[in-house]
Amino acid sequence: EESIKKLEEYGNIAKNENKQDEALNYYTKAVEANPGNETANLNKALSLYSKGQYTEAVESFDMAIQLNPRNENGYCGIGNCFYKTNNKSEALKNFDNALKVNPKSKCALYNKALCHSSLGQYKEAMDTLDNLDAIEKSPKNAITKGLILMKENKYAEAKKVCSFRVPSRQP
Repeated sequence: EESIKKLEEYGNIAKNENKQDEALNYYTKAVEANPGNETANLNKALSLYSKGQYTEAVESFDMAIQLNPRNENGYCGIGNCFYKTNNKSEALKNFDNALKVNPKSKCALYNKALCHSSLGQYKEAMDTLDNLDAIEKSPKNAITKGLILMKENKYAEAKKVCSFRVPSRQP
């Protein structure tokens, strides 16, 4: 178990240094040493995703979910892989699965909104972003809403949505 932790640690260092091939190598060795390690499978999946190897990433995300069916990051990861490969219906299913695990998953809500928008389902996208805003308002959400409104030729509304102030943080 100690050697697996070291492999994961080395993988994280390589990832942070933007050495994706090296990170993937360490994560793969960690999974080979202990296929039942959820974190190692998730890290391997994320590494594969970052390299654009979406089919292989789905397999590793799926393994992480098999090890822990409440792994919302696994569902989000699979959703993102399907989104990247233009399989939007499967992407939406996986974002919904993540939301069943955690109804406040910011990753699932934001990516689900993007997916709806890419399908021209602007009302669904806006509703999903409204749900996300109820959890956490952010400039990113406002800009995304503005872009969706612009796709619908609602420029005045888009300008209003994007006219936000970032609250100052009190020390």
